[in-house]
Amino acid sequence: MRKLKLFLMGGATVLIVVGSVFSVMTVQAYGHHDPVLINSIAPSSSSLSSNRYTQPETAAAPVVDNPFVTLDGYTSLGTQPGSNLEFYVKASDLSFRVKDLATGYVWGSSVRTDYFNPASPLYDAGDMGINAFWRNKLNSPLLINYFQGTLIKEENLFESIFSHFTYRELAEAGRTGFEADLAFFLSKINLTIKVYIDATGLHIEIPFDSISETAEMPLASISVYPLLGATKRLRTTGYAFFPDGIGALMRFDDDATKGIYSKRYFGPDTAIGLKQTEESLFANVYGMVHGVNDNAFLGIIKDGAGNALLTSIPSGNTTDFNWTYTSYEYRVAYTQYLNQSQTSSITLVQTDMNPIDIGLEYRFLHGADANYVGMANAYHGYLAETDGLAQNSATGDVPLHLDVLASENKKSILGRSVFSMTTISELESIIADLGVNDITKLNINYYGWAKGGYSYRQPNQSKIERKVGSKSAFITLNNDYQTDDISIYYGADYTYAYATGRGYNNSDVTQTIGQQLLSSGSQYYLLNPVYGLARYQSEYASMNEYGIQTVALETIGDKLYSQYGGGVTSRSATIPTVKSYLDVASKTSVNRPYSYLWSADAINDIPLYSSQEARFSDTVPFIPLVLSGCAERFGRPSNFFSNTSNELLRMIDYNLYPSFYITNESSYLLLDTGSQDIYTSKYSDWKAEILRQYAFVNDALKPVLNQTVAARTVLHEGVVKVTYGNGVIIYINYTGSNVVADGVTIPAIDYEVVNP
Repeated sequence: MRKLKLFLMGGATVLIVVGSVFSVMTVQAYGHHDPVLINSIAPSSSSLSSNRYTQPETAAAPVVDNPFVTLDGYTSLGTQPGSNLEFYVKASDLSFRVKDLATGYVWGSSVRTDYFNPASPLYDAGDMGINAFWRNKLNSPLLINYFQGTLIKEENLFESIFSHFTYRELAEAGRTGFEADLAFFLSKINLTIKVYIDATGLHIEIPFDSISETAEMPLASISVYPLLGATKRLRTTGYAFFPDGIGALMRFDDDATKGIYSKRYFGPDTAIGLKQTEESLFANVYGMVHGVNDNAFLGIIKDGAGNALLTSIPSGNTTDFNWTYTSYEYRVAYTQYLNQSQTSSITLVQTDMNPIDIGLEYRFLHGADANYVGMANAYHGYLAETDGLAQNSATGDVPLHLDVLASENKKSILGRSVFSMTTISELESIIADLGVNDITKLNINYYGWAKGGYSYRQPNQSKIERKVGSKSAFITLNNDYQTDDISIYYGADYTYAYATGRGYNNSDVTQTIGQQLLSSGSQYYLLNPVYGLARYQSEYASMNEYGIQTVALETIGDKLYSQYGGGVTSRSATIPTVKSYLDVASKTSVNRPYSYLWSADAINDIPLYSSQEARFSDTVPFIPLVLSGCAERFGRPSNFFSNTSNELLRMIDYNLYPSFYITNESSYLLLDTGSQDIYTSKYSDWKAEILRQYAFVNDALKPVLNQTVAARTVLHEGVVKVTYGNGVIIYINYTGSNVVADGVTIPAIDYEVVNP
């Protein structure tokens, strides 16, 4: 085990060493130099077996069928060229089956519920069983939630004998399936649904224009074919995949204590008062595996993702089945405050529906692709087809990302005084110094370059801060240092507006559902994305005067909220506006972005973990798997790692590139500023560690630069094998002991690269 910590106390250096040391750096007086903290400890066995890591697969018999999903009573409607699927339907209840012709495996939208008899071969000791109400609910193609007053009620299609539907076989070229008009008796809600296969997979659609309702019982939400892919208890091995943080799995088991998982895609909608402290669902997908490396599907929310929720109900919670599905929110109940102090309030229901078209696509996988890696590759293909995700052809070393703070400001007698942290000339010196040390590929986000310093000046970003450099210095920097190997992105924030700042009106701020200005804390408002985009487009022309053509969008990546001023703009309708931010600059960098921004040129601060909820069994690197071979992608700054060696190995395992937050001056100057959370950043103090960490990661990932991942296998607890498209294999050993795998010795807390 290797562990090193440096602490600074007064004018002295305190060095604590446990085990063997990676490197020793001399640090002088606090206030002139920053502490360099390196904590490198092998994870314990209990940590390696937890959901912070991916767990090894246990041996299991191949899953060749699901006994609760059969073709009995179903009629084949045929296939589609290139789809490798056959579509079956039961017109009497709108349930369907999809057969994978490559394997014969049958996927179903409903399950058999006749098992609760000890004489049945489908019975298991301890089964909860299902009554008539639950049979109807599980067989219903849709679950409708609607409001009566401010109370939410649920209805399924078979709850009332007076509900009805009309079925029609679909007569559209290139599609095999059906459409149906549904009329729910209790809620009086009517709609049309389409279900079909084409060359890409299975599709389920509900056009918004087909939905009708009454004022007395307005629509709240729709859950779509919730039993698609369901399994009973432990009858079928496998797992559900969630795009939670970097990615998470919930393996099928009999643990009813795990409880129900439910989370909105793309984070909470702050405009309706929602908050969230854990990781978001970063991509508009989910997945199911029936037998690892046997059968799987990836569900993609093509339309309505901004207003969608993902729910997963493990067996033992209400039923004996593991089921995972998506719902779409058309209305919410909310709190309307009646006074400014918010001591008096009433509950109201959103008046207008969110205008959401529901569109789901399922891509079915089998064999070596029937796992989370195959899902990531399938989503990679989908984004390449629909969203401009492009392969990167660069060769050589991996890039190093630097977040660089140019200037900040502090309170002063006459407002706020600006001071520099890294001037242009100092940035040029840092670039040159790294080049001398063989780090020539750089990806830099330059923050605080605009007039007024980094904090408390949004959204004004059209003029330069002279304490950073002159106009000619900016032009020289962009002319001489923007190369094929070096990209300098200029930080710009069009999400936040400083509450006491200038240059915008209240009408430019997002309004909440309660018709208040949407705030973030006491100092910032959140701008209407339409205004933010227009402001960005206008100021970008001013940036061009200084040679600035590449922009780092600081905060828009993981911010998505509705707009209620002047009518409803749903989160789903906001996504195209946010995506348009990528069309302004010649190159764009984004931080922690949701998947609709993954076609950016560089993606920073990718989460390294899931939410690690107790119900999860594994963390998996879904985001970097999708992005492998495409955008430059980086983890969070290494200055702030809690366990340096473990996080570096995780970056190599996940194919993410190193990142640091640096300044020329000491971070002690940032006390009492908007950047006071940056407690260690001085380049001269971090230089040796930057060089060491970069070399460690570059030596591993250089042979697989811009390659996609073909397979990722956990050989045993804490030992991972990653195979790339070019045949290179990287073994990662998180444990504190040397390990031999496939005849290859991997040192403790280290990796080994094997070329084909």
